[in-house]
Amino acid sequence: MLNIINTINFGNTFALIGLLSLPIIFFIVKLYPPTPREKKYSSFFLLKDILKTNNTKSKFPLWLLILRLLLCLLIIIFFSDPYLKKTSTTENYKNYVIIADNGWSITSNYQNYKNIIKDISIEAENHNKELHIYFSSLEKITKPNIFKHHNEVMEFISRNAPLAQQTFRKNLNKILEQNNYFKSSKVFYIFSNFDSGSLLAQNKTLSLIKENNSLIEIINPIKKITFIKEVNIKKETLELKIQRKGYYANNDFTLKIFGDNSDVLFEKKYTFKSNLNEYKLLETFPLEVINQFFKIKILNESHAGATFYLDDYGKRVAIGLVAEDEISSEKPLLSPIYYIKKSLDQNHSIHIASIKKILEEKKSIIFLPSNNKVSKTDKKRLKNWVNKGGVLVRFSDKNIINQKNLYLDEKNYFPSLRRIAKDFSIQEKLSITPFKKNKLLSSLEIPNDLVFEKQLIIDNHKSDIVVLASLEDQSPLITMKYVGSGKVILFHVTSNNEWSNLPLSSLFKDIISKLLLVPLEQKIEYSEEMSMKFRINSYGELASPIKTYYYKNSDFLKENYPSFRNPAGIYENENLSIALNLSGNFNTESFFSNIDEKFLIKSNYEKSVFQLKNYILVLIFITFFLDMLINILLKNNVLLIKFFKNIRISTFLLVFLIILPIHRKIDASENYNNLFLAYVKTDNKLFNQIAFSGLNNLKSYLIKRTSISPKGVKEIDIINDKILYFPLIYWKVADNINNLEEKTVKKIRNYLNTGGIILFDIIESSRSGSRTNEYALEKIKALFSDLGIEKLEQISKDHTIARSYYLLKNFPGRFDNRNLLIDTDNLDSKDGVSSVIVGSNDWTGAWAVDNNNYPLYQVVPGGDRQREISFRFGINLMMYALTGNYKSDQVHNKSILERLKKNNN
Repeated sequence: MLNIINTINFGNTFALIGLLSLPIIFFIVKLYPPTPREKKYSSFFLLKDILKTNNTKSKFPLWLLILRLLLCLLIIIFFSDPYLKKTSTTENYKNYVIIADNGWSITSNYQNYKNIIKDISIEAENHNKELHIYFSSLEKITKPNIFKHHNEVMEFISRNAPLAQQTFRKNLNKILEQNNYFKSSKVFYIFSNFDSGSLLAQNKTLSLIKENNSLIEIINPIKKITFIKEVNIKKETLELKIQRKGYYANNDFTLKIFGDNSDVLFEKKYTFKSNLNEYKLLETFPLEVINQFFKIKILNESHAGATFYLDDYGKRVAIGLVAEDEISSEKPLLSPIYYIKKSLDQNHSIHIASIKKILEEKKSIIFLPSNNKVSKTDKKRLKNWVNKGGVLVRFSDKNIINQKNLYLDEKNYFPSLRRIAKDFSIQEKLSITPFKKNKLLSSLEIPNDLVFEKQLIIDNHKSDIVVLASLEDQSPLITMKYVGSGKVILFHVTSNNEWSNLPLSSLFKDIISKLLLVPLEQKIEYSEEMSMKFRINSYGELASPIKTYYYKNSDFLKENYPSFRNPAGIYENENLSIALNLSGNFNTESFFSNIDEKFLIKSNYEKSVFQLKNYILVLIFITFFLDMLINILLKNNVLLIKFFKNIRISTFLLVFLIILPIHRKIDASENYNNLFLAYVKTDNKLFNQIAFSGLNNLKSYLIKRTSISPKGVKEIDIINDKILYFPLIYWKVADNINNLEEKTVKKIRNYLNTGGIILFDIIESSRSGSRTNEYALEKIKALFSDLGIEKLEQISKDHTIARSYYLLKNFPGRFDNRNLLIDTDNLDSKDGVSSVIVGSNDWTGAWAVDNNNYPLYQVVPGGDRQREISFRFGINLMMYALTGNYKSDQVHNKSILERLKKNNN
């Protein structure tokens, strides 16, 4: 008995003392009642109470008094914040300490992380102890954050979101080495091995913590996680390495790729093998599509490790390398194209062929090596290609000296050959002048062993020629000129080692790599300094920078990983965009290390106290309800036994008969009094989900752009549900409608004859993406023969649907099949309104969005503009369903004609 009493404690003893003192105050007031007042009144004043009957109970039941005393006692205990200790031992801790990892992986199970901290802080508060909090990823050595109430702790945690980085915990280790007060504290370490920058640093931290306090509780809140380990783009192939840890009931994961405008370019589901935790993903895309990729994300993983952003360095360049025959490309050392090919990143799309074939392949940059004879026809083709935006990189040779039109700009230059150390040069040996700042090549290092023997010199050097590199005597080595919308870059040496050893050096490869950025840039002179435009938060989403970060050049960012000094984010200058990702930059050596048994790491926090407040609150409500019920019965002179005896079975049956159909009445009333968009439920769950999402998004557009305010979207069972409430029904079908009974067919006919409209969307036809032919038209007509729909004709340009709200010329959806069929049967009896509309454009596919409000599918071929027209068609269709041929009345013709005239102009 004594042990039970010792385990009960109160978090708010002052409330307990104050409330228990209320009976004492009551008796004091009773002992000293207020002095009575004397009042004179007539004897007639008493007559008004003589005739009244007093129905008040003369006796107050003892059991009711006990019940109310129990209610008061429960209220007192509730405000006293009672709890039970799970252990009877007295804990003489000085305070509580939480050391918490706050890296990228914490957000994968952030709620569990916060719940653990909350439970520990409540325990500290119940024991009247201070709570000290350290984050393991300390940027500098600081004092702990100290709290006394758990609400303050949770507010602090909410303000300090996890970081999109790994940590080495160096400053935490210094604190552990310096402070001994951990030994007298109750210490908790909320730990994630995924946040560790290295296995060695992780084990050092864990060992130091154990040395300070052997009774420390180490808790890992991360149960499972999936992340992107590696990302590579090789030519037209995307290579991803996806890893996971933890128990997964479902081995599936979905990958989604977004473009710059958040449009979904790719989505596919993959499956891990049951005994493997790594998945190697290979997908092939056209180069044009790869260069539109901006964000790769694993769905349902809410952390920075599941998101990868692509930048300008990730874009693949379509390269053309001119060679008269393929044999020359294989000749080593002396071959004019050998060193160029060797310097090019093989992940790009490289096509070695003649000028004619390369131009047919539509490359963005062409390398014209030395010793290539260019015919007049090819020169004209190259000129047209450059003027349209192409980039030509050409190299000098002995033949180029006889050419005047070096930059294909129809201007005469007077080239000549210079023999260094033999002609007019002062120095016998010349190297490259250090590259100027804010130039394309400014971040490159120049080797000391470069030798130049010959050089192309231009006598007529004009100011519109940009010098990218020059020798120490200021003579040009690499020049560039803007020609039309494109650029021509000229090396004043050969592409082999005939005139210099530049092609043999590492600098040559670096220069070639930099030149591949030229097709992506509008101009060459730009600020090399990079500044953060967006930071990548711990959820993998882009957010505004907390402060401004600047870096001297892009190479510095490419060679680093996210940290306090270099936070994960998108860095940009005038023309270049670099993404510093966490995913793909992991140190994974600690991810799969078996340390749980060695350091006694738990997966959950076991509370040492058991809160009673919630249970007492339930008891208070039950007691209060009983008191209220008994009070009503006593006031009406009803005995409990008699009350229950007089209730007949018929009363219960009556109640059930009233309640049973009530939900149907409510549903009917809701459908009758509100406007709903509706779709027919099919056997295909995906079709149903797309239809619901698409109509729900259309509902938002209707509310935003018109006076129509639909209440919501309803799914209809065409066989069992009533459909007369809905003015428009969307029905997605797959080329046929099977197993419709006569009763259902009759119901649909009745719906159509009483003013209802059904939009049939033939999904199989829409996948073809082509215009429906005559055979397909006949097939669609036969599809509805069972429904009595015989006359289906192509919609006319002046139909009311084309002008009911927006003026439309076509009615696309996810696809743009131009045929839209309407029924023309018995129009006179339906006020000229077509009840059946048939198409094959997958409209809800164009309208549907995911949970993040991104479009689920691309629309082809028209893109975002086609999606907008699709929404306009949906709005027009809803207007048509509600107003009929209102817009075809003569009163509107004048304004409609004026708008049509403006559109045509």
